Order: sequence, then structure tokens, then C-alpha cells
Amino acid sequence: MWLTGGCRGQHVSYAINGTRPISEETRQRIFAAMDELGYQPNALARGLASKRSRIIALHFPVPTWGGLTEIEFITSAQHARENGYEMVLWTSEMHNMDELRQSTQQGLVDGVVAMEVYLHDERIHLWREVGLPFSLIGRNADTADICYVDADFVAAAQDTVSYLVGLGHTQYRFLEPISAGSECRGYGPAVRTQLVTSRRCVPQA
Repeated sequence: MWLTGGCRGQHVSYAINGTRPISEETRQRIFAAMDELGYQPNALARGLASKRSRIIALHFPVPTWGGLTEIEFITSAQHARENGYEMVLWTSEMHNMDELRQSTQQGLVDGVVAMEVYLHDERIHLWREVGLPFSLIGRNADTADICYVDADFVAAAQDTVSYLVGLGHTQYRFLEPISAGSECRGYGPAVRTQLVTSRRCVPQA
């Protein structure tokens, strides 16, 4: 292939694996030759050479209370692919650390995105211990040096109640699709929701 592209063998490796910078002109010639020959790099061999799998895991332990909004996060696989990565789904139970440790130490992924986050989430200690990059959809009690995204439960509740008050309503009922006692087990959204509702979300005058 490198003869067809008019490039040295190591330049082909650099272009495919991204291990060293090469000129844009050379990179384009290499990929043009790959297209002409119908060449597709072997993912396993590429991973061995670069010591990176270019695979990200999404750890989504299916919650007991169900829910439909989580499926929207599966679109993250498309974003991963747009950035040159593939995504796999891990569904090991939240507190099954032995199974999660086995998946983590297999070395099949470059990082993991975690869902269903608890205030004192055991997964964070595991991934820090083995040096696996991670980010959270949700947040734990101590977010120092942690990359995460989460909903602002307090602001959402305040805005909702303020809207109802503005319409003249004086009574409201909050319905949550979270299993009873989940706040006691430290499930982040349940704990924060319980905190908001216990304050009764009274808007400021």
C-alpha cells in the first residue's frame, strides 16, 4: 500500500495510528491509497501498536425503577464515532465491583462514561485506582477533579413551582419515578430530589 501512496512505511503507520505528526499532504496521499485499495486497518493490531483501543465504555447499570430518558444517552455512541472512537455498553450491576473490575482490567477500553451515579460511588475509587479515565452523567458528593454533567434539580424545582404559583395555584404534588428508599441508598438524583421537596420549594417573595 505504501508504494501505491508514494510514502514510506512508517509514514503509513503514523497516519493510521496518529502516533507521530506528518504533513497533511502525506496524510491525504496515504488515505487516498487506502480508499483505492479498499484497505481497512485491523482494530486489534492497531490497538497493540498504539496501546490504545479507541473504545469508550458506557456503564449503564439498568435501574430498578426503569425510565425512558436514559435511552437518549445512547446517542453518545454517535458522538464517539465522530471523534474516531467506538462505544461499548457495560451493564454490570451497580454494586458488583468484582465484575466491573474484571471489565476494567481487561484493557479493552480507553475510558468510561458512567451513568446512575451515587453520592458515594464505588466505581470512582476503582477507576482512579487502575488509572482509567472516566466522566459522569450525574455527580457524586465530592466532584473535585471529576468531569461530569448533571441536571440542576434545585433550579428546576424552583422554576416549576414559581410557574405554578404565578398561575395562581396554591397546592401541588410532586411525582417521581424513583423507587422508594433509593435516597437512603445514596442514589444522587433521589437524594437531591428529596432535599428539594423537603424544603417544599417555596419561591422567594
